[in-house]
Amino acid sequence: MIHLPEFSLPQVQTLVLRYGVMKAETCALELFQLLGGHPFLTQLALFHLGTGKLSLEELMCTAIAPNSIFQSHFTQHLHYLESAVELKEAMRQIVLTPNGVELYPTIANKLRGVGLIRFQGSLSVPFCQLYQRFFEKVLN
Repeated sequence: MIHLPEFSLPQVQTLVLRYGVMKAETCALELFQLLGGHPFLTQLALFHLGTGKLSLEELMCTAIAPNSIFQSHFTQHLHYLESAVELKEAMRQIVLTPNGVELYPTIANKLRGVGLIRFQGSLSVPFCQLYQRFFEKVLN
């Protein structure tokens, strides 16, 4: 598995400009806040925003809806979590605990390995706000 580091806010700003998205500064900040610099999710969002078929407002309102541009991505992660009940339960604990959860290292590393979480010190937290919102709704 290849681990791609997350984009920084300046990198997201550069990408937004390259995709020619309107209101670039606002867009970059909102995407960064929602996606946490996640490389795949950022690229997917910018592709759809860049075509002009989806506005930033529509993206933000439909981010976790069944017709979301992220739905296929969510489905993959849900299948992964469904395959191991301890991972699903750990993810549920993470999204329901605002300050993060200390998990058994192998479980935490599996969730981190697929990009669902990140570490804040010894605590596991959702990788991004999008995951927080989606998995809180689905796993609660």
